Amino acid sequence: MRVGCGSRKTKTPQLVSDITRMDVNPVWNIPMSIIRKDIVPKAADTAYFSRNRYYVVERITGKRIEQSDVTAEMLESGDYMVVQQGGEGNSLGRIVFRFPNDFSVFLHDTSSKGVFARDVRSVSHGCIRVQKPFELASFLLGDVDEWTLDKLRISMGMKPETPRGERYVADNGDTDIKLVRSLKVKPNVPLYIIYYTMYWDIDGVLRMYNDIYGFDKVVFDSIKTLFE
Repeated sequence: MRVGCGSRKTKTPQLVSDITRMDVNPVWNIPMSIIRKDIVPKAADTAYFSRNRYYVVERITGKRIEQSDVTAEMLESGDYMVVQQGGEGNSLGRIVFRFPNDFSVFLHDTSSKGVFARDVRSVSHGCIRVQKPFELASFLLGDVDEWTLDKLRISMGMKPETPRGERYVADNGDTDIKLVRSLKVKPNVPLYIIYYTMYWDIDGVLRMYNDIYGFDKVVFDSIKTLFE
């Protein structure tokens, strides 16, 4: 599947880890860099917060702050968090794939599906957006029954595919089953985030790709002395 990676300024790191769990309909705790750049100027705009489903909480206590009390100075201080509610329209999409790392990155769905139609998809703040999140989740779950997958579909706002699943979803989308919130990945699945500008495709043909981060020059400069 296609992915969207970090921009040149906020590169996706190369790392080795293991996917340990999946969180469904996650909230997004917005990084301070984004708060200061994009949200502080809108601190007094209640319509902006409502439209994007943002709310503000005190970082230490977790207490939710009335939007009418929020000021730019509060957001600048770092003592408050801006959170986007989970569900439809959330920037992280309907599911996040978690793995231990020192960079605060993860794999996730996205509400901006159009990014996958682009040739250049270096668009994120470092995390990786995946084109087919349900298919990835299904792969990670391994050999599970269709009802388990249908509960995940329903929780992600998708149409169920079994008669049993359809019985639990009303015409208005409401459901009377307990929605999936988090799933452990057992056994953990190894994850390798790597960066190649030449690699074999599915047919075994060596392909060349854009050096979006400019790493080729760094590598070349570091080894060219070996041939001088």
